[in-house]
Parts: sequence; structure tokens; C-alpha cells
Amino acid sequence: MTRQCRELTGLTQAEISSSPDSNEALRGLVQLMKHYNITEIYVWGNFDKPGLAGDINQHRKKNVPHGNINFIYNSINDIQAEVTAKMQLPQAVSISELAAVFDYAPESGSFHNALNDAEALYTIHKAVYTTDITANEKFMQLKQERLKKIAEAKAATVEKLRAEALSLPFTPEEIGFFEALKAANNEKQELDFLRLRVKFVRALKRSPETDDFFLAEYSDPPRIKVLPATKFKGSARYVSTHHEAFKRPDFNRVFINEYKKQKH
Repeated sequence: MTRQCRELTGLTQAEISSSPDSNEALRGLVQLMKHYNITEIYVWGNFDKPGLAGDINQHRKKNVPHGNINFIYNSINDIQAEVTAKMQLPQAVSISELAAVFDYAPESGSFHNALNDAEALYTIHKAVYTTDITANEKFMQLKQERLKKIAEAKAATVEKLRAEALSLPFTPEEIGFFEALKAANNEKQELDFLRLRVKFVRALKRSPETDDFFLAEYSDPPRIKVLPATKFKGSARYVSTHHEAFKRPDFNRVFINEYKKQKH
């Protein structure tokens, strides 16, 4: 076990090493679910299914039974996104954070314990769907703190992006475009402008001795790459839907043309 896993779960390597195979360990849970006609296991976050999927693959490779693992895998329903949207939170919050604002604390032990997490998730779900959470001062404070943190992180990211995009001189045409976007207070298009220019800036700085480059467009998934001509060959060239060669001094013109094309 990794140190993080030991700290997170409170389990020891000796306990894991002496434990039964996961398929056997889940047998009792499967029997319990079938006995009480339980069809879904609610979880918080997309952690359990990928872990179980990896476990299933390991059992398949070893050609050993994995029916119980598969049963649990198919029963899992991640409700984090649904409940987070119901709370009008812009991103996920941990069970422990939310449980505290709804006055739940484990009677013993800590979180990442199956029983404690189940009780906490029940408390959270019940509060969100049966009470007026906007009247909960602790919840609203948590929400405001999270919104503030997100806004600060976004501002820092935009400032970093801006600095990198502006690290190579603008042409008068680029300056005009950028100033118009700022004047229109069009944050999305301003960020699109900066992100696209950063692709050019990074490519040119990573290959300072190179003069010949390509702008390449791909459709699956939709993306744009800027790369030295020496690296634009083979499959990279074959699968591109459009590409254009350009010299280093011409990158501003190619960038502006590509930006215009994207916005029409």
C-alpha cells in the first residue's frame, strides 16, 4: 500500500496482505444486497468504479472469478454531480466538508470509513432534498468561501495565461483585436484569444532555433496544434483535417487568421 492509502484508510499492509481476495470479500455484501433487494449503491465521486474496473481486469487476466466485483461495479451510482448541482455549488465538495455544515460527525474514527461515510452521505442527501439549505448559515458560508476560492484561482490562471501570451510582441492588428475584446468585456473570447496565442508562443519558444512551423487542425477530438515542421510528419500530418506551413516571423498573421476563422 502507498503511504497516502494507509493514511487515508487507516489500514495496514499486514491487514491487506492477510485479507481474502476482493471477489471473496464482496460475497457477503452481494448476498446482503440480494436479500434486501438493494439495486444501487450511492457513492460520492468517481473513485470507486475505476478502482473496481481495474480490479475486474486484474481478475480477468488471472482467469479467476470476479462475479461479485462485477455485481458491485454495476450497482454503483455516483450522486456527487447531481447533489452538487442541487446545492448550486460550482464544483464538488468533500463529504467531510459538507457533513460538518449539516452537523454530522462520526461517533468514532474518521471519514474514509465505510460506515461513517455512508452515514455522512445519508445526512447530506437528506438535508439537500428535505430542508432549505439556503437558510443554513454554515452551508452558505462554505458556499461563499468556495466561490471566492474558485474566483481567485481563475483570476490567477488568467493572469498567468495573459503573461505567457503577451511574452512575444503584438502586431498592431493583434493589439486592435485584443483591445476590442477587453472593451466589449467579452471574457470568453478574450480567453480564447489568449489560449490560441499561447499555443504559438510555446511552440516558438520550445524550438528557438527553428524557423519553419506548421499550424495543424484536428477534428477528433477538435483541437489545434502548433509544432515545428520537423515534427509534423507521419500520422500527425495524415490525420489532420487542415494544416498550414508558416515561417517564424509570420506567426502573428497566421494566428490572427486562425482566430478569425474560429469566430466565424
